[in-house]
Amino acid sequence: MTATRELTGVRRGVSRAENTDDAVEELFAQIFQPNASLAVVFCSPRHGTAALERALRERFAGIHLIGCTSAGEITPEGYLDGVVTGFSLSADEFVAVSRRIDNLESFSLMDGYSATQSLLWKLEKAAPAATAQNTFALLLIDGLSMSEERVVSAIGPALGDIPLCGGSAADDLLFKETLLFHDGGFHRRSAVLTLVHTRLPFRVFTTQHFVGTDRRVVVTGADSARRVVTELNGRPAAQEYARYLGIPARKLDIASMARGPLAVKVGGASYTRGVEMVNDDGSLTFACAIDQGVILNIAQGTDLVANLVDLFATLEDQIGKPRLIAAFDCAHRKLEVAEKGLWDPVSRLFAANGVIGFCSFGEQFNAMHINHSFTGVAFGAERQSLSSVLSSGPGSPWNSFALQPPPLPASDEANEYPLGDAIEVDNANKMVRVLMERLERNIDLRGDTYSLFQNAIIMEDIIRKRTTELTILNKHLTRELARRREMEEALRIAKHQAEQANHSKSRFLAAISHDLQQPLNAARLFLGTIAENETSEENAMLVERIEESLKTADDLLGALLDISRLDAGAMPVERSTFPLDGLLTQLAAEYMPQAAACGIELRYVPTSRTVCTDRRLLQRVLRNFLSNAVRYTAEGTILLGCRHGGDGLWIEVWDTGVGIPEDKLSEIFQEFHQLRNLPAARGRGAGLGLAIVDRIARMLGLTVEVKSRLGKGSAFRILVPYGTTPGGEEPADDPRPKDDQGVLDGKVIIVVDDDPDILDAMGVLLATWGCTTVLGTDTAEVLEKLAVLERRPDLVMADYHLGDDLYGTAVIDTFQAAYGEDLKSILITSYYDAPIFDRVEGRPFRVMRKPVKPAQLRSMMTYLLSPPP
Repeated sequence: MTATRELTGVRRGVSRAENTDDAVEELFAQIFQPNASLAVVFCSPRHGTAALERALRERFAGIHLIGCTSAGEITPEGYLDGVVTGFSLSADEFVAVSRRIDNLESFSLMDGYSATQSLLWKLEKAAPAATAQNTFALLLIDGLSMSEERVVSAIGPALGDIPLCGGSAADDLLFKETLLFHDGGFHRRSAVLTLVHTRLPFRVFTTQHFVGTDRRVVVTGADSARRVVTELNGRPAAQEYARYLGIPARKLDIASMARGPLAVKVGGASYTRGVEMVNDDGSLTFACAIDQGVILNIAQGTDLVANLVDLFATLEDQIGKPRLIAAFDCAHRKLEVAEKGLWDPVSRLFAANGVIGFCSFGEQFNAMHINHSFTGVAFGAERQSLSSVLSSGPGSPWNSFALQPPPLPASDEANEYPLGDAIEVDNANKMVRVLMERLERNIDLRGDTYSLFQNAIIMEDIIRKRTTELTILNKHLTRELARRREMEEALRIAKHQAEQANHSKSRFLAAISHDLQQPLNAARLFLGTIAENETSEENAMLVERIEESLKTADDLLGALLDISRLDAGAMPVERSTFPLDGLLTQLAAEYMPQAAACGIELRYVPTSRTVCTDRRLLQRVLRNFLSNAVRYTAEGTILLGCRHGGDGLWIEVWDTGVGIPEDKLSEIFQEFHQLRNLPAARGRGAGLGLAIVDRIARMLGLTVEVKSRLGKGSAFRILVPYGTTPGGEEPADDPRPKDDQGVLDGKVIIVVDDDPDILDAMGVLLATWGCTTVLGTDTAEVLEKLAVLERRPDLVMADYHLGDDLYGTAVIDTFQAAYGEDLKSILITSYYDAPIFDRVEGRPFRVMRKPVKPAQLRSMMTYLLSPPP
């Protein structure tokens, strides 16, 4: 086991053990933290991926672990080969979320936006809003996928100014299989994107020690999809490249290519294009995007150790002594370090600065995929305030920087071409130089992978400049924003007060509606009892007039409450798909007895159509159509039916009533508007019914139409969209006979209500219909009476709210459990809100609204207790 520094919030470790299980166990012991937010592991493929996968999955079970295979590891001891190393970050200082990206070959800009945004949303559930000062992105990607440019160029725009660093997984320079570890297993042709939020100061960085010279070559033949260059300067690529390096083509190997890479100049900076291998056909495979027509410079190395010293000094100046540096070091750099005998000084530098990482097949920095670089993220030791971060120097708003060596002095050496005459050589060299310089200034920015790389560099520079300009502009906007915030706060307070007033109004109306409906309900039940008994003609007329007055008061209370809920947005919309026939059959059954009592025939034409809308609110609209038709039709017929209407179904109610003048059709949907000078109707409405219909239709996005001829009748209709999945809704009600002759005689009816007046009135009314009643304020009282009666009940009626957190739904459940689920039930309520319907959804309850009308109650009971046809 190798000892590591104990750092609060950060653990680092390495295992040299050859046995895979031992290596993973030893690493776990060093980096385990009980509250780890993230653990990262880099491993040599020498351990065998199957055994390594199993060991990591089992030992790190329940820990957020990511990682990849490598071409060498950077450990607390510096460079090592064939080991397992890693680090962990505690939840005290870090919040980390990860996502795997598959199918890299088809990864698009939209995919990048979607993947990144989903991670940002996930991160912001556990941490403050992500910014460049508190969050960075870490990307691990399959190093043989040839998709790095595609992925980083898609992720970069979605990240905005949040910095990104990462490395391409490697396999000890075998170039056969590179793997990513995520979600308990290794994955191929994938990437793992991680967002890390921290309260520690940090910097994302990149540096390289190569700089482009004036010696240039042109890519004259390339297969950009495979990153293969077939020709340089019109000659076989390997031959020409070897000539510039001053060695025979046959001696080109990965070490010589590491010493003399090629570079491209974009925006005044040099970016190394690493050559990965020489192919049998004399072509070269690159580790990054390349394309025909690109000008490459022969790169010359500077002091690698001095470059690292400068980097670590810069980091210490900006964030203090690094607590941890997670780094991705190009595999070519390690080859150069070994060849030049720099292993010890570089390893000491890494160990002294807390570097943990791996040797990669490429590195990612913000929106660029690069080679021959040392890239990563460094964490300072002390928490840093936002103000100190913003004042920490140039570039700090991005929290990242690129450190490059100074350019080399201009060289008189020109490109050499084997032309016979010295003058021709000189002229040719001049022409080539001028053409190359012009080409460098006018590289076509297209949509291939190389252009993605070039665009990323240019866009990053532009964005930095724009960021500086916006920072200055923001200072000027601050005062204006402060004034606007004051205005917004005033508006917010006013809006809150208005909403509170609206809610108070709704609560008040709901309260008075319930309190007033209780005595109204009792009064109507007693009145129904009087009407059932034989009375004089004069008394019968008085009873009828009282009934009309009570009904008007009931309608007005209900309408006021509905208007209040609709205006306050307190009537939720719950769309569903259901067969329409069940709803229309129920409404026809309810209104047929009322129509017949008035000498009107109500006809219903069944339908097999399925619709999609809010069933409860649609029922409210159709009830209004039918009640108006009964009220304003003296004699004749009312027709309820449907017809096709394009994308939807028209549900129509036709009557032969008094009709409406054509110039008054638009007025009938206004609140409290009642048409004058019409023949007498059966009772006067509140003038709110059609106003409620109009609000419901607008809320559901439905169309309501009306046609009418004065003295001939009216037709109201509503267009409802067709449903596509009718499954799951209740079937159409059984159209049983509506003749109640003898149906209620001798039936045992349970009534549960916490209002004694309601119980008395209901008992008297039901007795006049020949029913045996069992009355009580709770289930216990009723069950005692039933035990004495020794008869099975036929129907139970319960008030919805019985006080003391007891609800009628529970009462009905109790009786149905005792006497069978086929026990018919009616739930009576003065409320008409969504929670009631949520409680009875999918259950065999019928709901009636207070005040209960005796005629409607008798119709409903007859319907429920009639035997099937």
